[in-house]
Amino acid sequence: MPKKKRSAWQTTPDATAALASLRDRRIGVLSHAAEDGHPRSAVVNLTIDDEFRFYFVTQRQTEKFRDIIDRRDVALNIGFDEKRVDNFQIVGKAFVVKDVKLWASLLKAILRKNVDEVLTAGLSELTAHYPFKTFPTRDYAVVCVEPTWIRRFHHPKDAPKPVYTQILGEPVA
Repeated sequence: MPKKKRSAWQTTPDATAALASLRDRRIGVLSHAAEDGHPRSAVVNLTIDDEFRFYFVTQRQTEKFRDIIDRRDVALNIGFDEKRVDNFQIVGKAFVVKDVKLWASLLKAILRKNVDEVLTAGLSELTAHYPFKTFPTRDYAVVCVEPTWIRRFHHPKDAPKPVYTQILGEPVA
């Protein structure tokens, strides 16, 4: 995607800290609605750019892909592991990226993660990198999620209790 001027919310200290934490993540859960309205979720291997856009790859033949094309509203949940409590809840609009030149930069972004770290996360190198290595083909699509709402839930070691931080959008009551 072409770089654009960053929005004011993207340059706040909370957003800057969130972006730094999100750059360290490669796995998330994507939730979307099926044709019958029932919710579906899938684990996706993702990357993020400087404008808080999230990217993942999926096969075009999947129900996930068809659901996203038909109903663009999605949610992502990124975070939570045994070492830290730092979770991100994201709501946004998904669309297929058609810029083939972007694929090489996405591959580079995904591969910057140390393979040993990926393996310790329970994924094989094939699972973690295979979809990006197949570009460009007609069988795979790059999907971008443009967030409309982001909330972070984290528990810093020095804090007495967990903290919710609204990064984008209005807080939910």
